[in-house]
Amino acid sequence: MNDGQRPTSKLLRPLSATALVALAGYALSTRLSSFSTLWPYRPPALGVFYYLYERNEPTLFLLSALFLLCAGLWLRRSVETSPSPAAAPLPSRTGLLALFVLGVTSAGTILVYRSYFLSMDEYMAHYQALILSNGHLLARVPDSWMPFEEALRPLFAQFNPAFQSWYSAYLPGYAAIRALFAVAGAEVFTNAVLSALTILAVAAAARRIWPGEPDAPFVSALLLATSSQLLVNGMTAYAMPAHLLLSLVWLLLHLHPSRRAALAVPWIGILALTLHQPNIHALFVCPFIVRLVIERRWRRFTYYGGVYLLGTGLSFLWLRIGQLKGGQATIANIFALPGPANLLIQVLQGILLVNWQNPLLFVLLAAGLAAWRGFPPAARDLLGSAVLTIGFFAFFPLDQGHGWGDRYAHSILGNLALLAIPGWAVLRSSAGPHKARRLLGAATAFSLLLAFPVRSFQVSEFVAPFARASAYLETRSADFVLFDPQSVWYGQDLVRNDPFLRNRPLVLSLPALGTSDIPTLAAMGRTVMVTPREMAVLGLRTRRVTMNGR
Repeated sequence: MNDGQRPTSKLLRPLSATALVALAGYALSTRLSSFSTLWPYRPPALGVFYYLYERNEPTLFLLSALFLLCAGLWLRRSVETSPSPAAAPLPSRTGLLALFVLGVTSAGTILVYRSYFLSMDEYMAHYQALILSNGHLLARVPDSWMPFEEALRPLFAQFNPAFQSWYSAYLPGYAAIRALFAVAGAEVFTNAVLSALTILAVAAAARRIWPGEPDAPFVSALLLATSSQLLVNGMTAYAMPAHLLLSLVWLLLHLHPSRRAALAVPWIGILALTLHQPNIHALFVCPFIVRLVIERRWRRFTYYGGVYLLGTGLSFLWLRIGQLKGGQATIANIFALPGPANLLIQVLQGILLVNWQNPLLFVLLAAGLAAWRGFPPAARDLLGSAVLTIGFFAFFPLDQGHGWGDRYAHSILGNLALLAIPGWAVLRSSAGPHKARRLLGAATAFSLLLAFPVRSFQVSEFVAPFARASAYLETRSADFVLFDPQSVWYGQDLVRNDPFLRNRPLVLSLPALGTSDIPTLAAMGRTVMVTPREMAVLGLRTRRVTMNGR
C-alpha cells in the first residue's frame, strides 16, 4: 500500500450495507406484531420463529451493527505510514479449527442443549435412528396397543396401516448416520463430529477452487468455525449439518481429477438426496449438473444422471410408504406464489442468516461478488446453488419454525465461506495485509467471545423448560402418563415414546383418547395425569404467547 492510501469503497460500502442489514433486522424485531395480518398460516402470537426472533435478535443486531460501523471508521481513519511489505500467508491451521469446533459443539451438546431433541424435526431423526439401529426399517405396533396408537404416536411420526408400523415422515439417510453413532453409543455427538469434518472439507475445497490464494483454506475455515449458526446447530439433531458436510464432500470429489473420485460423486449425492428432504441437495447440485451439459461432458452427465435416477427412485419408494396412509399434502398446498407473507418471511430469515455468521462473512462476500464474472467455473456454480437455495424458499409459505439462524440456508454456509475469498483479497489489497489480519482477528474475537456466548445463553434458556418438562414426563412413577398437549405452548412436542414402546412410563395425548380408554389404561397399570399447573412450574407457558412473551 502506498503512503496515505485509504481503503476503497469496494470495502467500505459492503461494511456499511451489512451494518444497515443489522439495523433493519433490529427495526423489524421491534415491529413484528404490526405485521400479524400477513400470516394466514401461523399467527405470530403462536409461532416460535417470530417469538425467538423478537426475543433473541435485537441485542445481537445492535452489537453487530456497532462492530461493523466501528470497523468502517477504523479503516477510514487508519492510514499506513509506510509501504506494507508483502505478508506471509496465514498459517493453515485448519486441523486445530476442526478440533476447536468438535470440542465446543460436543460440550455445548451437553451443557447448552442438554442432550435434548428440542423440535420434532430433531426428535424424528432420533426416532428413526432408534428403529434402524435395532435392525428395522419400520417399528411394528403390537396389536394390544393399537387402540391407543394415535395417543402414543409422536407428532411427525407416520403410521402405515398396511404394515401396522411407525416410522419417521422424513427420508432416512440422516437417521442412518445417527444410527451408526448410536451403535457406538455416541448419537448425541453426531452433529458435533459432522460440523468438525465440515471445517476440514471447506478448507480442502478452498485449495482446489482458489489455488492462487494461499490464505483461502484458513480464511474459509475460520469464517465457518466462528459462525454461531454452525456451532449451535452442531449441538442439535437437525439434518442440516449433514447436508452441509455432504455438499462439500460432493464438491471435492466432483472437482477431483481422478476417475475414482468421479465414480464416487453421484453415490455421495444419493446419500445427500435421501438425508431428510431431497430438495436441499438438488438445489445445491443443479448448477454443477447444468455445467456438465454446457461443457458437453456427456459421459459424466449420463453417469451422474443414471445414479441420481436410482436415488430418486429410492426416495420415491420411501415417500410412497407414507402415501398409503392417505391425506398427504400436495405440491399445490405446500408451495405458493410469493406474496407479502412469503416475502417478509424470507427477509426475516435472510437477516437471520447474516446476523448468525462471523460479522465479516457478508462484508467479504459483497466485496468480492463485484468480480463474479471472473470467478472460476466452480465458484460460479457455488454462487448459483446459493441463489437457487435462497430463492426456492420464496415459494414456501411457512417459516422455519424452531431453528437457530436460518437453518433453511445452512446447507450453503460452505458456499458463502468459499465465495468470501475474493473479498478477502479485496480487503487485503485495500487495507493492507496487516490491517486485514487485525480486522479478521477482531471479527473472530467478536464472534467467539461475545456473539457465541450470547447465543449459547439464549439457546440454553429456551431449551431448558422443554427439557425439564420432557424429563418430568419420562420419570414419573407410573406406567402411563396422560397429558393434554394443547394446554401448553408447543406441548404437542412432548408426547414422545420409544418406537418399540420399551419406555416406561408411556406418555399419551389425552385428547386422542376415547372415554373408555382411560379406565382401560387404569386397569392395565398405574396411571397419572399431568396438569398444566405442573408444566407451568417447570417453566412452560400454559396459554397463548404474545410477541413479547407475556
